[in-house]
Amino acid sequence: MQRSIFPLIATTFAGFALAACSSSMSASSSTSVPSNAGAVPTLAASSDCHAYLAANRAAKLVTTSNYVMVSGVGPSEVMYSKAEVDSKKPISGELMVSGMMEGDNSMAMKLGGTMMHLETHICSKVSGKAVTGAMPTLSLVPAGSSSSPINIPAAEMTSLDGKASDTHYGNNVEMVAGKPYKLRVSLNGQTGTFLITSVN
Repeated sequence: MQRSIFPLIATTFAGFALAACSSSMSASSSTSVPSNAGAVPTLAASSDCHAYLAANRAAKLVTTSNYVMVSGVGPSEVMYSKAEVDSKKPISGELMVSGMMEGDNSMAMKLGGTMMHLETHICSKVSGKAVTGAMPTLSLVPAGSSSSPINIPAAEMTSLDGKASDTHYGNNVEMVAGKPYKLRVSLNGQTGTFLITSVN
């Protein structure tokens, strides 16, 4: 029995037109949404943001006009000043480069739950290098909440060896384990929007 192929052709054309329209819209937007829905998205291994994304399956990646941003949540970290690293010689934790007072390892964010480490790596789309010396603004709110986002006092941090390639921004944040949150990261007028879930 012969069937008309017109519905198939029409459906295919409509899907193609929708995809083209969607691509055009995302190219002109300065705010992006997570590009990984469960799977690790493609990111050049030469990018300084690649290592964190590859090591954290739950991390989310977004792009803006000039930046690649990768955000994730993990167990809370002890954050040390350079003087503390030199004197205490810790073997784990984070080195604070700027953005927080020496010895200040806490913040006044009270959403209930336990302290977790929220961090965002920002890399140049052109060079792939980590953006250093910046001060992005970070805000967080439970997903679906009508309350106003809470600003996170972000520190610029890196690994204890001080490698610039591991530069990232964030803080220890009180979050409810397993609950989704909406994170907004803004730098130089460009904003990345993430839907992240705190660790269990």
